[in-house]
Amino acid sequence: MRVNRATLDDIAREAGVSRSTASVVLHATKSGTRVSQKTRDTVLMVAERLNYHANSLARSLKGSRTNVIGVFYGFDPRIGKSPFLLEIISGLQVACSDLKLDLLLHTSPEAGTEAKVIRKLCDGRNDGLILASWPTDQLAELIVRAGLPSVALVEPVLGLPLVTADGSAGARLQLEHLAARGHKKLLALFPNMTRGGSVAHRLSALEEIAREMGVELAVRTASDGPDEAISGEDLTWLKTRSGPTGIVCWADETADLACSQLLAAGISVPGDVAVVGFNGMKPSQIPRWDLTTVEANWQSVAYASVQRLEAEINDQDGPLETQLPVRLRVGSTT
Repeated sequence: MRVNRATLDDIAREAGVSRSTASVVLHATKSGTRVSQKTRDTVLMVAERLNYHANSLARSLKGSRTNVIGVFYGFDPRIGKSPFLLEIISGLQVACSDLKLDLLLHTSPEAGTEAKVIRKLCDGRNDGLILASWPTDQLAELIVRAGLPSVALVEPVLGLPLVTADGSAGARLQLEHLAARGHKKLLALFPNMTRGGSVAHRLSALEEIAREMGVELAVRTASDGPDEAISGEDLTWLKTRSGPTGIVCWADETADLACSQLLAAGISVPGDVAVVGFNGMKPSQIPRWDLTTVEANWQSVAYASVQRLEAEINDQDGPLETQLPVRLRVGSTT
């Protein structure tokens, strides 16, 4: 969905000044026009209220493109420690190379600098923007309001086309695989639900499919500690005859950690408890377990997001949501 951007004429009209006066204030236009501080403050206040962003490069290249797309990355920016980011960047780079585009990466700003970041994103360097961040990111709404052609990657942003992996299909693959092996009582380990977005969507699908299949599902927030995914209380429960015999994990990192915890607690994997992950990403270090997991091709997802953004930039119609398929890879943990 394209949002109409405020123009210089809009600012001038709202501020009650001439177009040339507004241009002097907002564009530092060289002119003989002298502007009082009161008028300057009024123009700047209106520009902020209407979310106006001066675009000098676009003005100088009217009707042209920079062939640069921006990527706002609001997840963990530590590239060397984030296999997910490496997959995403790889897919974006390949797509940009194929489409003869350049890629400009932006990361999360410090608190209180959001307005400056928006001005930078919309200063004319980027033809469009790919937004990869949590739905709760305060910048997401500002980016939508700015009207720059944009696409949400992985996580949904209200008002933007979304390109992601099919989380619902992945949840079904996890449950059907465990159920086929006789596991009807399961523990689900997911991140904090306040993040919303794909976390809430996939968990909702998981719960609905579990009810449909007659599977008992207990949902827990995965522990935040670097050495544990399962709480001590749930570890004790898993040791009992009445405890779950399978664990469904939000991500492979959680699954790998859960398997190690189970082993340390004297619980056999998969003899006593089976574990299924999600992502199928190449880990940043040698994995401890050959996980059964749902593989999502994040490189292909990123590639498709660039294609979708190109359609937005060129005012071409496209789907509001694009979900790429996932597949089950059976390892030694089920």
